[in-house]
Amino acid sequence: MSGNGFVGVIVEESHDNEVAGNHVFRNRDAVILQGNANTIRRNRVVDALGADDGSGFGIVLEGGQGNLIAANAIERTRAPGIWVDVPELDLPTVGNVLRFNEVVDAGTDGVIIESTATDTLLERNFTDGAGDDGIDVDSASTTLTKNRASHNDDLGIEAVAGVTDGGGNMAGGNGNPLQCTNVFCK
Repeated sequence: MSGNGFVGVIVEESHDNEVAGNHVFRNRDAVILQGNANTIRRNRVVDALGADDGSGFGIVLEGGQGNLIAANAIERTRAPGIWVDVPELDLPTVGNVLRFNEVVDAGTDGVIIESTATDTLLERNFTDGAGDDGIDVDSASTTLTKNRASHNDDLGIEAVAGVTDGGGNMAGGNGNPLQCTNVFCK
């Protein structure tokens, strides 16, 4: 999917779908997901160009339960690479998993988990070169395990107090010398 003035892929209010193995490039936004038990995996997202309205994200989970976002490669987004739970939509976002994703050169955060998302697992994700934090977690019910964050403009991992540190997180070369907050990073 290429050159769309809006979004490359939309799965809206739909359940038990799989979006896999796609190349989504040079769109305003790349992938929007709403629904339950969907899988977004092995997609390559490049150049989510955005507009002056805050768009330009790689993959956004607007709401849903039991979704898997895994093994996606996301490069050069204007907004977050992966954004979980858009607060304005008021859809429950519960029990989702982000695993083995790679986000490089996101315009803002590499991955952001909003405070309204509950019971999210981030495992073995990698961020590099984000314009803000590599991983930004605003929900205390999130678990972070074996994620890596390097060369991001601010923190590697910025997590609120109360998150579950699953261990094995790593951060280095980020702009903020703390590297991580509220999880231990090697």
